[in-house]
Amino acid sequence: MSKKREHHKLFMVGSDAPFQFTEAYKSLRTNLEFLAATSDCKTILITSSVPGEGKSNVAVNLAITLADSGKRVVLVDCDMRKSTISRYLHIPRDHIGITNTITGKDRTQLANALVNFKDLGIVVLPVAPSPRTHRNCWQRRRWKIPLRP
Repeated sequence: MSKKREHHKLFMVGSDAPFQFTEAYKSLRTNLEFLAATSDCKTILITSSVPGEGKSNVAVNLAITLADSGKRVVLVDCDMRKSTISRYLHIPRDHIGITNTITGKDRTQLANALVNFKDLGIVVLPVAPSPRTHRNCWQRRRWKIPLRP
């Protein structure tokens, strides 16, 4: 039996998005900025326990909305099983990514791995071409990479 892969199309904030859709992300951004005002929050993690709930969609749209308000945003795709963010943003499958940077000896790979979307105002750090070979890279202690766009 063949398992059909269902690909969802990303609905992105922008001029062609419905008003309510864009406003929902602006409201989320405002709430996060309010929370960040009382702490020094610089990292946001989007996760869930079930596949297909829209984590990648929320991550991309929130990143764009935060960048739209003048924030510097690096969107890091850490989905080792299926790199949905890379697919949504049309990042080539053979592009190097975070797992190459973590497991590689050459730390200058980070600059080559970052993908700058000037039209969206965000920088994306994709996973890697074949994350199956790097599943245990998160267990390494040397993974301290400064991310500055």
